[in-house]
Amino acid sequence: MIDIQQFEHALIELLTEINELTAEAQTAGLKIAEKLKRNERPINKNLLSNEYLAEGSLPVVEQLEDCEATIEALSPARKTLAQYILQMQKKLRWYQRTLEDNLAFMAGHANAQLIGPQGLYISSEIIVGVSLIAPHITYPDHNHPPEEIYIVLSEGLWWQQGGQWFSPGVQGYVYNPENIMHAMASTAKPLLAIWCLNI
Repeated sequence: MIDIQQFEHALIELLTEINELTAEAQTAGLKIAEKLKRNERPINKNLLSNEYLAEGSLPVVEQLEDCEATIEALSPARKTLAQYILQMQKKLRWYQRTLEDNLAFMAGHANAQLIGPQGLYISSEIIVGVSLIAPHITYPDHNHPPEEIYIVLSEGLWWQQGGQWFSPGVQGYVYNPENIMHAMASTAKPLLAIWCLNI
């Protein structure tokens, strides 16, 4: 069993080793890692009670099973993150972005907070979440004020305003500056990624 301390230790390790991205991205990673190091987060007693199981878990969450082969090939730190998601999937409060004119997208994605206002562990300074996208689904263009770092755990494609679609690779990172329009898409297999918002 992986505990939250092991998850956070692996996350800090990865956030402090973003060498292939810009200096701006590296600084963002260090800021989030520092907040993870210095703050103890209270548990969300509702989600982590022995009696709690997420009500009506979204069907797309079953796609996590199809990520297991990819997870086995990850680096130790990334494997820790992915295995914690698998372990805690029935405790997470999975939700979907509402887009009523795109039913395939609605049925084909799920997000959840691990750390944050609605997470297993409560924080008002950072949000650490997970996104799961079924095969051949595009998560449409969107933006948000906080800068964001994705830690990629499976194959997928990313797009940022002013650029072309690209693949960061299974062991890659993606950095989204504040308010930039961005999107992501799965390929033949589900896309699984951790995202960190510095709020």
